[in-house]
Amino acid sequence: MTDGIRHRALTHATVRSALVVDWPSTRLHTRQQLAAYAMAGMRGLQIADTVELDDSDPLPTAKFIRLLVDAAGVGLRAFWCGTVARPLTAQLRHLDPPRSRSGVPAWPVPRRPLLTMRRGPGFVQVEDLRVTPTARYVISEPAAVSVLRTLETPGPAPDERALATLQGLAAGGLVLQLRDTWVTVAVRFGYARA
Repeated sequence: MTDGIRHRALTHATVRSALVVDWPSTRLHTRQQLAAYAMAGMRGLQIADTVELDDSDPLPTAKFIRLLVDAAGVGLRAFWCGTVARPLTAQLRHLDPPRSRSGVPAWPVPRRPLLTMRRGPGFVQVEDLRVTPTARYVISEPAAVSVLRTLETPGPAPDERALATLQGLAAGGLVLQLRDTWVTVAVRFGYARA
């Protein structure tokens, strides 16, 4: 037991590795915590409860989406049951899908993150494998770089001036709006394993 989280072997047929961490869907996380689990050899998170992703309660939904994004960024799979509201499905297909009680995923499980970003000094490099041909580009506009970094923690628009930037980033699928809550959905690599 580490950090109050129970580790256990999972014998579910859809899980390739038996090293997963039981994780309540509402537990706050840091990227560093998840990276530590990945570096210790854990392969995934088993989300303990059923999760319904929609915009009826935006902040908890955005925080759970961020858990999926951060887990993917450090090389952990997320095994969870629940549903995703139809409008959100297309925007989240690059992340681990919810599974039915019998283990059937709601959409094909991506072998690796399909929407990634890497941060540099004053820029963000984006690779989008969701489209054909693959889109690769650099964002260097200071306002956009700042918003992407700020919204790694879900919350409201930083200020009124950021709304136009947010709408542009949302059109590119890099951020997601849930009513008045925004969250960056591109997976940031840093600790990911091959």
